Amino acid sequence: MNTKDFCTMDLLSKNLPPYDAVTWLATPNEGLDKLTPYEMIKKNSSERVYQAAYDYIKLYKQKKKRRSSK
Repeated sequence: MNTKDFCTMDLLSKNLPPYDAVTWLATPNEGLDKLTPYEMIKKNSSERVYQAAYDYIKLYKQKKKRRSSK
């Protein structure tokens, strides 16, 4: 693992519940050529995984905010 991988894990752990973070890592992702983030990390595509995690967290927080405002 390189530094960007640790940044991705840190980003996930600080912004998602543990179950959601692990589930995201193991779920095929359209933005990652239908591979899981874990598979992309193994292929040294850490930059793409970090960006996909960032985008996912942004959407996750928006959905959570909408649910809490109802």
